[in-house]
Amino acid sequence: MTLVTASSEDGFRHRITVNDHEFLADEPESKGGRDEGPTPVQLLAGALASCTSITMKMYADTKDWDLGPTSVDVEYTSDERSSVELFAVTIHLSKDLSPDQLERLERVAGRCPVHRLLVKEPRVEITERVELV
Repeated sequence: MTLVTASSEDGFRHRITVNDHEFLADEPESKGGRDEGPTPVQLLAGALASCTSITMKMYADTKDWDLGPTSVDVEYTSDERSSVELFAVTIHLSKDLSPDQLERLERVAGRCPVHRLLVKEPRVEITERVELV
C-alpha cells in the first residue's frame, strides 16, 4: 500500500507527499486560491497523460520498438460544478510506425492503470477520522 498525504498550508494550497516526493496543489485565484500549483483535477489529468505514455513505452520496450520521444496531451471538459465530463487523450509519436504498431499502441494506451481506474469507478471510502490536537 502506498500512502499519499495532502496537508493544508495556506488557503487552498496543499503540500502533497508521496514517499520522498513533495509537490503542491492549489486552486486558481478565480476560485479563492493563489494558483501556486495545479488543481487536483489537473494533477489527475497529468497522471493520465504520464501513465498513458509510460504504458506505451513499456510495451514498446518489450517489442524492441524504438518510439523515440513521445508526448500525451489530456484535455478535459467540466460542467458548471467543476465535475469532469470528458478526458480527451491525444498521443504524439515521433517515429514512423506501421499501422499494426499504431493500432497496438492505441489499444495498450487505453489499458494504462489510470485509464482503467477512471473507467472502472473505484470505491472511495473514508476509513477513519483522526482528531488532531
